[in-house]
Amino acid sequence: DYMDIISNLCVHTIEAKKLKNKFRPLSLTVPHLEKGMKKIRILGGNDIEEIKRIEKETMQQVPRLSSHDIDSLQQLWPSGNALKCVMDQLIQHGDYNIFVDPAVRDYSISGDERWASRLRVAAEKLLGRVPNMNALCVDLISSNTHSVLNLLSPYVHKKYPEILSWGRENHPDVFSYEGKDTNQSDSDMLKSSMLYPLLVHWFNAFPEEINKRKEMEAQHGIVEVQEKDVTGVSVQLIDLNKLKRAKKKYNFEFDPCIPFPDSCRKPSSDSAASNNCTDSEECFKPSENKHILVNIDYCFGKQAENIMRSLCLIFGKCVRSVNILGKAGALVGNRGDILFPTHLLDESAEGAMLPSDNTDVDPDSLCELSNRPVHIGPVITVEGTLLQNKNLLYFYERLWHAVGMEMEGSFYRKAIDQAKMLGILGRHVKVRMLYYVSDTPLKPESSLSQKMGLYEGVPPLYAITRMILAFVLETPAPQKEEVTPENVSFSIGGKRKNWKRKWKSLKTCVRLSLNQPKKLKKCINEAEAESPRSST
Repeated sequence: DYMDIISNLCVHTIEAKKLKNKFRPLSLTVPHLEKGMKKIRILGGNDIEEIKRIEKETMQQVPRLSSHDIDSLQQLWPSGNALKCVMDQLIQHGDYNIFVDPAVRDYSISGDERWASRLRVAAEKLLGRVPNMNALCVDLISSNTHSVLNLLSPYVHKKYPEILSWGRENHPDVFSYEGKDTNQSDSDMLKSSMLYPLLVHWFNAFPEEINKRKEMEAQHGIVEVQEKDVTGVSVQLIDLNKLKRAKKKYNFEFDPCIPFPDSCRKPSSDSAASNNCTDSEECFKPSENKHILVNIDYCFGKQAENIMRSLCLIFGKCVRSVNILGKAGALVGNRGDILFPTHLLDESAEGAMLPSDNTDVDPDSLCELSNRPVHIGPVITVEGTLLQNKNLLYFYERLWHAVGMEMEGSFYRKAIDQAKMLGILGRHVKVRMLYYVSDTPLKPESSLSQKMGLYEGVPPLYAITRMILAFVLETPAPQKEEVTPENVSFSIGGKRKNWKRKWKSLKTCVRLSLNQPKKLKKCINEAEAESPRSST
């Protein structure tokens, strides 16, 4: 966050100096601008067009300003205050003093912890009491707050024909893809995907439908936890068992282009789990255990590490998969392509490479599903987009063979690896990461400053979301009971004895070894008297 705001301040200072140079000498131009501002004050500020005319006439008398410069300044400040804003830039010196308070050593609850606490309460309210950890399966997704929900929403798919028909009549521009050269499968995918941009226009035209959608989704197990703790991260909790049962009872479907899991899985990946399922009722049937999907909004930079750590602490070994969906800048290809990370290159850690997993996702199936090129290779996690230049990007692209850059992946990966190492997450947890290309920094015509078209952004976003949902909706296999000291017994001399009592003795030994080493020997002797093997 510091790097990003300091970069923006530096850019602001550079642009302010450029503007000052255009208006030099200030001793002549500033009085002239003040006369123009006086005319605007006399006018009263009601007639915007007249104000803009006065601004233009005033700035036309500045020798170094071209007509393009004047139009750009009025576009930058369009509400009739261009002269005032220019004056503010000219008379201020342009220096910034930045003070960063040191971290307080005393513990105090953070916004992330308050966020996690509210999420835990909402999950308990949705699921009710969970008898044990093996009776719950959790899939985590980090994406936006609309694509996952749109693909699963009962309201959207019951209203599908009505919204599509209304959109063709009132917003034909959304269907501009129909003039493109697409095959049948591609056009089916686009037809499904372009339903979702229409929802914005639909709810603007019929605002009363917003509450109807929320009520229907709440009835079928979809709960939204709004952000109130300064994290900026909203959450959606989806009870998949309840949603799947409602799907059959109320006769609605999920997005029709969500593939079957086995069609997305690598042929050699987890062959034991593959059952060649080709029926949606069988593949996506309700589970015997509770099954919940937690979808969180995009995080920003290092915030991702704290958020993922909180999620791991809440759900622990109930987590079946962690899925990261996002947008990234590409060093190869074009807008709308898809990036398939093999590794994450952490720019802040001097080139540390972290594996991204993606072990069970088939890139060929993703390419077929999306009808877009899929670029496979390392992806860089950068500290700030403004700190990149062409030389640095070419270095990563040519030396590291990187295919793209984003801002959160390595932080997510660190939190997941740490949770696995500490035993908070199970070793079976699947990690999947997919990105669609929102900009290409090495091509000025498709940088972040250029608006992205619907055909460029919507289909690849929904393609990677469908791919991940194919795995998430798959009915989880019954979990084997975890091996813990409380449920394991072993045989000594032909007799089975419960380990729970021995476990208490062991914990006593550990506590004594830390606090009262002199009494440790007595504890060991007592254990030996009961059983020589247990003392070992």
